[in-house]
Amino acid sequence: MTSQSASNPAQLQALLMPRLKEAVDYVVQKIWNENRELIRVLIYESYQPSMYERTGEFKEAWDTDTTTSGNKVSGTFKYAPDKLTVNREKWQHGSSYISGGKEYETTMTTYLADVIYQGLSGSMFGQGPWTEKRDAWTALDKWLSNTQLRTIFEEGMSRVGIPWKRNVGAITVEKHK
Repeated sequence: MTSQSASNPAQLQALLMPRLKEAVDYVVQKIWNENRELIRVLIYESYQPSMYERTGEFKEAWDTDTTTSGNKVSGTFKYAPDKLTVNREKWQHGSSYISGGKEYETTMTTYLADVIYQGLSGSMFGQGPWTEKRDAWTALDKWLSNTQLRTIFEEGMSRVGIPWKRNVGAITVEKHK
């Protein structure tokens, strides 16, 4: 942090908040990178499909966001199904089913993470590695402990030039399903 001074709380907040936002953005980007790696290893390397060609889009179908509101900085990491394209001819991110003797097609982008992580792909093509759980989310959840979050946040603070001193408490991971 450059040598700047603040003579009141508002000036201090104005100096710190942009840097804190950078530090939190560093954290969510680290989470994004770890998620991408876990998907590569646990999903893409678990088997090579023969019925369809992988797009590689699922590992990229995640969003991060960092926002500032007053004296609070928040970072978000979430699934972004809108980043997936559907190609029914190549069996990519879509599905078909039969009901009442009629075949229907549906987009699976919204549900793809659940299908992969929980092994819900069904038996249309028989049993195989594509019907087994490949739960990268649980692996990411395990990796992202309070200790890990604290470590990454401290790295982020150091990278943006904010001097810090470790203290107990105050850093927690808030998880939403």
